[in-house]
Amino acid sequence: MPHEISNGYINHDGLPHSPGPYTVVEQPIKEPRPLRVVAVGAGIAGLALLYKFRNAEAIDLQIYEKNEDVGGVWLENRYADAEEIYDYYRSFAKKYSFYDRIKLKHQVRSAIWVADADSWAIEVEEIDTGKVFETSADVLVNASGALNNYKWPDIKGMDQYKGKLVHSAAWDSEYNFDGKDVAVIGAGASAVQIVPQLQPVAKSLTSFNRSKVWIAAEFVDAYAEDGRNTIYTPEMIARFNSDPEYLRDYRKKLTEKMCGIFNMFNLAHPAQKLAFASNTAGMRRRLGERDDLAEKLVPDYPVGCRRTTPATGYLEVLTQPNARVVTATIEKATRDGLVTSDGEEMKFDVIVAASGFDTSFRPAFPVVGLDGVDLRDAWKDTPRAYISLAVAGYPNYFVMNGPNAPFANGSLVFGIECEADYILQMVQKIQTERIRYLDIKREAVDDWIEHKDEYMKRMVWSAGCSSWYKNGKRDGPVIGPWAGSIIHFAEALKTPRFEDYTIVYKQRNRFAYFGNGRSLKEVRGEPLSYYITA
Repeated sequence: MPHEISNGYINHDGLPHSPGPYTVVEQPIKEPRPLRVVAVGAGIAGLALLYKFRNAEAIDLQIYEKNEDVGGVWLENRYADAEEIYDYYRSFAKKYSFYDRIKLKHQVRSAIWVADADSWAIEVEEIDTGKVFETSADVLVNASGALNNYKWPDIKGMDQYKGKLVHSAAWDSEYNFDGKDVAVIGAGASAVQIVPQLQPVAKSLTSFNRSKVWIAAEFVDAYAEDGRNTIYTPEMIARFNSDPEYLRDYRKKLTEKMCGIFNMFNLAHPAQKLAFASNTAGMRRRLGERDDLAEKLVPDYPVGCRRTTPATGYLEVLTQPNARVVTATIEKATRDGLVTSDGEEMKFDVIVAASGFDTSFRPAFPVVGLDGVDLRDAWKDTPRAYISLAVAGYPNYFVMNGPNAPFANGSLVFGIECEADYILQMVQKIQTERIRYLDIKREAVDDWIEHKDEYMKRMVWSAGCSSWYKNGKRDGPVIGPWAGSIIHFAEALKTPRFEDYTIVYKQRNRFAYFGNGRSLKEVRGEPLSYYITA
């Protein structure tokens, strides 16, 4: 049963507090108390959190990362050009000395809210030694992301296959694909990047495309003519480095273009109809007007219902003599290859599984909240988060890239930065207002879910296609993208709605943090005329 709350305060035993004599706390207003924040994952979200918290006072932010380095999905998916992105995030972490605050090869095994301590008890395993230890946190942030727990295709007899088996999320950079008979299972974002890399070197490449996927033109082709293959000249790089205003203007043009495509995701908007027609024509053209391939590859559902990918070279290589597209269901695996539902048996030297991730948003480890419920069980049917970030019954717990984060709404990196800013504001409120914990109200979650579900009816993500936006289903609630544009997301998170939270204070009087009537500026001897600016 939920704890009974009176005036936002409860005793450790869960019973309503009995008011007693009130005394003034001898401290200045909003004096920050030391807080320990633990985040899980050193991918883009974890690094953004470190960046936003880097100058925060009296906050000890510790990140635990299961991998051997930072980068998250870009460390694990190091096929095609992903290496460059991984290198960027590694250099970013070095630039700001973030490695000092990251424990690599440390995997969080469980997190349990301890009411008597107003903190999370966290069990961590040192992967190299197998040693398990316990630590604690006032605030816990799950920054492990939605595309972190990869899954193998559900194919009967896969353990019987004796050739090379590779997953796109655990890429083997040492394996030589030259002259091999290669199978690629999947047609999502990973597959469309892998296939163009393997086809030129493979003896044969068979692409198993269970579903049709929109392969769009590059979103910002006006500023990068060769799409992902664009190479900036030394002269352009030199100007980027020497002319900050020019670089900023270039970045703003890219962003304006990216944000400008949002209308396409509205089912009734003319931009959707234009996108459908132009992308249909574009895919057919890139397939060399081959009707046999167009029948297998060009979708009939709205553009954007599934993740839309501007995959340079993907369609073109599928027209080559050594490439083949198979749409029949894979029935089973054999010692030497795969058998499809039409009875055809194919032999392969290597099978690449580009079959995606567990996108249920359930955490990869037990997270047990106020009422003793594991979040993995609470979300076994569908995840229910408040504006992607908070979960009712799990105090001082925040999720980055959670359900309905802006995965298809514009720049996800900007969205992650907005999430980090929001979490910092929440942590600083706990820290400076003598708060034990914040717990999002269930009615606030219900209201958000109701609004989100109704809004999604007008968007392409709710249309009839199987998509990870709906946890791999054709129909059902949209748990992927945000209910609005990326700019809408930024404005929604800019100022937290603290009224949506149950706030449990350390004292029965919510104004105890007002303290002894003095300011930190006075205590620290800072200028007291700061408010005079003109």
